[in-house]
Amino acid sequence: SIHRRDTRKCGFTKARTRSSSLSIDRNPATTRWSGMHGRGKTPVVAVTAGDFNGIGPEVVLKSINAAFVRKICRPLLVGPAGVFEYYSRRLRIPLHSVRIIESSGRVDAWIRPGEISARSGRAAYQALEAAVELVKQRKADAIVTAPVSKQALHRARVDFPGQTEIMQHLSGSRRVAMMLVSGTMRVGLATIHIPIGRVP
Repeated sequence: SIHRRDTRKCGFTKARTRSSSLSIDRNPATTRWSGMHGRGKTPVVAVTAGDFNGIGPEVVLKSINAAFVRKICRPLLVGPAGVFEYYSRRLRIPLHSVRIIESSGRVDAWIRPGEISARSGRAAYQALEAAVELVKQRKADAIVTAPVSKQALHRARVDFPGQTEIMQHLSGSRRVAMMLVSGTMRVGLATIHIPIGRVP
């Protein structure tokens, strides 16, 4: 199982690019992209796939194709490359001129939209692992996480209530906070991932 004291890292292997406009890298340590090194640089944002049987990949593909997103950052997709390609074909959303960091190998045979599975939960966790590693190596400046299934994570024996706690563990942070942000409001949460009956 994966728990708070687990320090294992997911493995990475080399991969060929299957399209001239789609670059797949299965080793984040060797990616040519790097984060900002001064003002005026466009930040590199690692975007995780989320649960590959959920809405995550669709949200990611639609977001990176938005002109205003490409204007403010360079998206770097993190997750199973086959997942992004599958949903690109199924939803007819183009996947061009984007780099993918392959974080968990081939999972194409296990893509079943709407199904909760341990495989999708583990892949979601491995994408988070890889994204945090990219930031640690200064290959990315920020992370955007797509939706995950907590049930799938738990089936994969990932012993965390949610992504906030996973990110805290992977980054080695002592304190974290979840904040909801809109154009006019910033709301920091005093409690997260606990039943209302347990709130003091």
